[in-house]
Amino acid sequence: MSAAVENLKQLSALLDTALDLDESAREVWLSGLTGESARLGPSLRRLLQRGALRETGDLLDRGAVLVDSALQAPDSPAAGGRVGPYRLLRELAQGGMGAVWLAERADGQLKRQVALKLPHLGWAPGLAERFAREREILAALEHPNIARLYDAGLDSAGRPYMAIEYVEGLTPNAYCQSAGLGVTDRLRLLLQVADAVAYAHSRLVLHRDLKPANILVNGQGQVRLLDFGIAKLMEGGQAAETALTRAAGRALTLDYASPEQIRGDAIGTASDVYSLGVVAFELLAGAKPYELKRGSAAELEEAITAQDLPLCSAAAQSPATGKQLRGDIDAIVNRALKKDPTERYPTVDALAQDLRRHLEGRRVQALPDTWAYRARRLIRRYRVPLGAGLVTVTAFALAVGAGATALVVGVLLLGLGVALWQARKAREQARRALQESRRAQAVQDFVLGLFRANADAQPDPVRARATTARELLDIGAARVRNALDQTPEVKDTMLSTLSEMYIDVGLNDEAAALAGERVALRRALYGAEDLRVADALVDQANAIDSTDDSKRAPLLLGVARQIVDRAAAGDTDLRLRVLFAQAQVTRYTEVSASLGFVQQATALMQRSGIGGDSLRRALYLEGLNLGFLGEHSAGLQRLEQAHRVSLNSTGPQPQWQIPECTAIYSNASATGDFGRAESALQHASDLSHRLNGPDHVDTTHVRLRLMRLYAWTSRAAESRTIELQLRALLDAPIPQSNANLHSVLLRTMSVQAWENGQLGDAAVLADRMVECYRRYTGDSLVLATAMQTRARIGGDTGALDAAERELAQALDMLSRALGSRQAPTALAAIRVDQAVVRLWAGDAAGALALLDRLAESLPVTMADARLKVPAIARWRAAALLDIGRAAEAVESAELGLRSMSSFLRPTDLPLLRADLLLEQGLALHTAGQLDRARDALAAALTLRQQNDDDRSIWRAMVELAQARTLLEQGDLEQARTLAASGRARASDAPVLAPHLAHRLRWDEGESADLR
Repeated sequence: MSAAVENLKQLSALLDTALDLDESAREVWLSGLTGESARLGPSLRRLLQRGALRETGDLLDRGAVLVDSALQAPDSPAAGGRVGPYRLLRELAQGGMGAVWLAERADGQLKRQVALKLPHLGWAPGLAERFAREREILAALEHPNIARLYDAGLDSAGRPYMAIEYVEGLTPNAYCQSAGLGVTDRLRLLLQVADAVAYAHSRLVLHRDLKPANILVNGQGQVRLLDFGIAKLMEGGQAAETALTRAAGRALTLDYASPEQIRGDAIGTASDVYSLGVVAFELLAGAKPYELKRGSAAELEEAITAQDLPLCSAAAQSPATGKQLRGDIDAIVNRALKKDPTERYPTVDALAQDLRRHLEGRRVQALPDTWAYRARRLIRRYRVPLGAGLVTVTAFALAVGAGATALVVGVLLLGLGVALWQARKAREQARRALQESRRAQAVQDFVLGLFRANADAQPDPVRARATTARELLDIGAARVRNALDQTPEVKDTMLSTLSEMYIDVGLNDEAAALAGERVALRRALYGAEDLRVADALVDQANAIDSTDDSKRAPLLLGVARQIVDRAAAGDTDLRLRVLFAQAQVTRYTEVSASLGFVQQATALMQRSGIGGDSLRRALYLEGLNLGFLGEHSAGLQRLEQAHRVSLNSTGPQPQWQIPECTAIYSNASATGDFGRAESALQHASDLSHRLNGPDHVDTTHVRLRLMRLYAWTSRAAESRTIELQLRALLDAPIPQSNANLHSVLLRTMSVQAWENGQLGDAAVLADRMVECYRRYTGDSLVLATAMQTRARIGGDTGALDAAERELAQALDMLSRALGSRQAPTALAAIRVDQAVVRLWAGDAAGALALLDRLAESLPVTMADARLKVPAIARWRAAALLDIGRAAEAVESAELGLRSMSSFLRPTDLPLLRADLLLEQGLALHTAGQLDRARDALAAALTLRQQNDDDRSIWRAMVELAQARTLLEQGDLEQARTLAASGRARASDAPVLAPHLAHRLRWDEGESADLR
């Protein structure tokens, strides 16, 4: 396949030479080709004969043929065929360099249809890496007017593919014609396109091939921008030539290409401005801006670079349309189509702002600010009040004749007052527009200066070009701090922008510092009680919530809330921001209060008729808090409602779906619904890999949860694979991208090690975990849970006094963090652990009393509590056996097993099943039912062998228990084998778990028989 690319490179060079020759000289030149060039002669002749270069980059809409059939990759796609994980349904479009197929996933995941792009060419060495990098760039473009990239990769045969959102719609020209839209509605469609392109530019991505064929309008009039296939990440504000473009040739569509693209110059955002100007010209006038006699590619290139363009109104297909286009629209389109990029709009957003000014009747920047122009705009904008003034004058004349002078004077004064008010309003709007323009220009100058920090015009250009995103942000932050004092509004904007960018790259401490400086700046500019200060305080609180300084966030939001409460005029949106932020930052420390903030926000939304993303956020936070409070079923219901809002939203919501899905997983798991939990996690995993890549903090969070889920559902090998991959992160520096990731990593790994019987490893990790949570959150429900985990591990290794104290502290901290609304289920796990430690300390009666009280307090018929039943039954059986009530112990263990079977799948929670079977076997042995005891212990051992670590102390315990039963049955050989195996595993533990000796009660005679 790489040979095809090499052929294309040679063919492209030969074509360039051929096109520079007159047709009379071309044949002589072709006949003189030698070597490799002669081999490509037939392909070259065919391409020249067909005039295929008319549309070199029009890959999919006109069927232009750049690549000769002899150079294409084999195995053409066909309906029903497979490409990667996708099944091809039908071809949507075909072009010389690619095809687009309607396809659907064929691997059972995400049953949705996609537009699958299949380039004909294979990949040269190194291009797969470039393809993957551009895929990640494009996947980050989440905007309601940009078709989403769902997936991209290479299939098993090495063929590239891209899976893009399938959009059913028409091109803007066809849509407007079919709907009979006028100029105003066409401008609104253009604004949707401009917003999408401006968003891409804000992410440093150029489109480079804007044309009607890459824009679709659906039945609801919503634009989707397609095909960023030749888009590039901007480097220093310009898109540089790369090996990819050198290999594939010039990828563009001549009709919409900018002069600098034709010339082969470096391009920047101004190139997309030009292409959008051509799209606008054609959509508004109904004709293209260039009138060509011969229609050749060479003539078109010459026109683009040198020919003066007609006005849009002059090219209009009807006089009425031309009249509407004269003036503002002509000036706007003409400025966008300037040959010199420096004379165009500096950004697509600036072009969009001028279109909006026109639609609102305000002065556009594209026209000079003359008195005549301002008068025309004033008349157009204020035709109603000026008409009222004319009526007033007429009334005055008539009234004088009638002798009603006093009445006329009053009417005249009233009209004059209206006119003066309108004039003042116009002046204020003009002042604001000028201020916005100056701010936009200053921001643009700042950003361009920032990118020039790694341009070639530097003392050390090689080092400058190697500047990382982090270094670029640091340069920007230093410049903001030391400059822009003369334009404080611009400084305010840049502090906010840089803070958001720091968060985007995971540098929350730096983001928080800039957010704090922005608060200080706004206080100096507007005063401490201004609502803009409250708004900045919310940003600062959100920024520090993921840092070691998170405990300050509630204090900052308290100040913001006071400012909003004292404001004379309410600001609903700002009040919602404050309430949501208060709910967010108190979710671990004051859960009942956090739920209260959410409910206040929900009530405010209902009064104001607000929905959309605010509704999604309210449902998410409410579900999260209900789960913490032990109301898992209700929490799950709210979280799934929030997720449905996200899935049905047309806005850029996918990133939010990741925490939604992990919260759904947590609550579904707490009710024993592991199927629902897995479905949510799989969606989060696919989404995070697509949006963020495999090493992102969100992807790591999801993988940790998948590790636990696989362990809970009898997939030990898959769980262990993830564990081994992520263990390397335990000794890595604590990632700034998320201050709690290291805490979660330590907690998950310590619990995994504990459940797998690696008590020494679990204890070390638990110590680190508690200290990490203590620093990250202070007193909170997550620190309480961490202390509970460490205490439980400590109890199993014999540190009983310390474990009892820490569990008491954890229970107190958890109760305070949850607040008044906590359900009994929220404290059930920690109370079970208290009973276990008491059991190991020899107080079986006390342990049984604790467990019985807990069982009575739980609503056992509810899904929230049903997973607690088998855990309580397991330890009740152990306590009952310790106090000599073996028959009741058997009954309790069997109750736990039956309860698991009633709502869990056979493969769910295999280690809990093994524990219940162990308790059942021990109790049956004591009751003298040795055959049943042997069978129960054999089943327990099988589960441990299939799902446990090979060196697990828990597996050792089952082996020793079974050896004891077999010894009593007379099977000495098998008993010795199991005893030796169990002792070897137990000897690996740094501290022999106290319940090994305590529970098995071996006497010296039994031990001697097994030696």
